[in-house]
Amino acid sequence: MARKITNHGGLLVVAGAFPLCFGCTTSSGTSADGGSPGSSSSSSSSGASTGSSGGDASSGGSSGASGSSSGSSGSPDGSASSSGSSSGSGGPKLGIVSVSDGVGATSGGDLFAASAQFPQTPTASTPFCSTGTAAGSCCLTMPGTSPSDAGLPTYVSAGDIVVSDKGATLATLSFSATTGAYTGASSAQTASLMWAGGDTISMSGAGATVPAFTGSIVAPANFAGLAPALSTTATAVTRSAGWTLSWTPDTQSGEIVVLDLFPTGATASHPNIGCQVQDSTGTMNIASSLLASFPTGMGEASLARIQLGSSSNQEVGLTATTSVRGTVTFE
Repeated sequence: MARKITNHGGLLVVAGAFPLCFGCTTSSGTSADGGSPGSSSSSSSSGASTGSSGGDASSGGSSGASGSSSGSSGSPDGSASSSGSSSGSGGPKLGIVSVSDGVGATSGGDLFAASAQFPQTPTASTPFCSTGTAAGSCCLTMPGTSPSDAGLPTYVSAGDIVVSDKGATLATLSFSATTGAYTGASSAQTASLMWAGGDTISMSGAGATVPAFTGSIVAPANFAGLAPALSTTATAVTRSAGWTLSWTPDTQSGEIVVLDLFPTGATASHPNIGCQVQDSTGTMNIASSLLASFPTGMGEASLARIQLGSSSNQEVGLTATTSVRGTVTFE
């Protein structure tokens, strides 16, 4: 069973270890935009956010890039935060609009997606690795210890959302009164939904319960120089030796890189390791002490590069992601 990077109650969670609390409320009443591991206001990591029709960024689907309930933007290292207040009626309605490019290591080709979510109320932040075991920039989460999905939020509308690149409309996201959520868009159904790394993606919402907004974000470049490569050919991971991934950092500053690593097998639940570092570091180390909890056998790794951005409405954050998945063997 593949564990995807999904949205749990308005938080983007990599297997429960690292919610990227993009605008979540904290005990002080402020919102933190993606704090680094160890941050007192929020922990961060994220892959791709699930759109209303499901799927994750690396496998395509109609998922978005990352994030959850959002305020105005802050740096991914947690150096900036913004007020949790909102300008709309009826209290905070903090949300995110996301675009993602899933590089097809396991799906056969790039699959682009766009999604949006606006929970009616802000979501509380979660400390880094609060239910797991931390080692460096990584967190091990065992079955049954991840945050619960109980009490899923009510979502509200920001009107039709237009996603465009270089003046051309890529997709229009519409809120469904029937499902109470936005219907995500995928290049599998919308051929025009695609872009290149470095493109400036514009997003605008017509406004409804959530006031109108405009904004843009630069799409991250696909991973280059990734070692070991992630593909359908299994990469050996020696648990007793730890595991290191390295890549050539993107030329765009401020991006974060997130790993989701887990065994795949017959059991319905399994341990998970989630890691996050700044893209500029170009490397990520997974400690042997965490890998020791994994069984031998097949597994999966998903690596995502994420950029966070803001819009003209402090209630609306933007994210863009590129990700790749591959098969591993735990030895």
